[in-house]
Amino acid sequence: MANQVIRDLGAGTLATDSALVLQNTSAATRPTQVAFSEMGGLVHSDDTITTANLTASVGTLHKVTIAGMTADRDFILPDTAAIGERVGVFVVDGDDTYVLQIKTAATSSEINGADASSTIWSSVFIQNEVVIFECIKAGGAGDTDWIVVQDGRIPCNSKMYLSTTTTGTPMTASTYVTLPLDTVENDLGDIADITNDYFDLRRAGNYVGTVSMQVDTPIVDTLYLTRIIANSVELSAGPKFQQGAFGDIIVNKYDISIADSDVGTASARIEGQGFCVSTSKDLIGSISRTYHQVREVF
Repeated sequence: MANQVIRDLGAGTLATDSALVLQNTSAATRPTQVAFSEMGGLVHSDDTITTANLTASVGTLHKVTIAGMTADRDFILPDTAAIGERVGVFVVDGDDTYVLQIKTAATSSEINGADASSTIWSSVFIQNEVVIFECIKAGGAGDTDWIVVQDGRIPCNSKMYLSTTTTGTPMTASTYVTLPLDTVENDLGDIADITNDYFDLRRAGNYVGTVSMQVDTPIVDTLYLTRIIANSVELSAGPKFQQGAFGDIIVNKYDISIADSDVGTASARIEGQGFCVSTSKDLIGSISRTYHQVREVF
């Protein structure tokens, strides 16, 4: 038969369990019914999470308000679903202390090919983050697998710097010293702790850290170094740098990996340190000279 053009379906809303019927008048062709959620359509649900976890519903985009959470909470994907059905979460506001952990209901159910019940898939906590999942295995209760079809997590990105040149030579000779920063330039994800000069990483995954310092009145042909530590353990150290008489800036970048078991502990608190060989020194204060920055990468 020739192609048919649907000119006007009219206004209306399909419920979660509705079906869209596509049918022509030929007796040889049977009607085709497609579940709304299998077409990627999601019914919106406004949910406020405070003291309890939220179990998601198939075919639903849960628009969650989480600023009132009293602890980390779970967003649990449905235990049963049909192949092709979807579910999603959208963060309306955000929370600067707690996170919404995304997981499955049972150990035999997976997200992107991995168990996501005992170890969470990931978490969301930044305003406007959105993640949508699609069922790829309908094994029944306790055996339903999902994949991420839209990853709208927003990378944490924060920078702290020294605004005023120090006095009293805080960079003690021959000792690694945490950079004495005093100003937060930006803090997407609420990970900067300017009081303690570290970043408290709130989500497992990969990050890039940058440590920069400039020594005041450097000694010619003297080595100055930087590194990143967490819980007093060195994660990565920069190459030795021979600073010249004109006060070269030392900038090094580091790859950082944070495990789920690290989050919420001292092992996720990232400090940038500097090292001055032989002579204690002051640091030049400037947003582009002495700073520590961390950026999350997906």
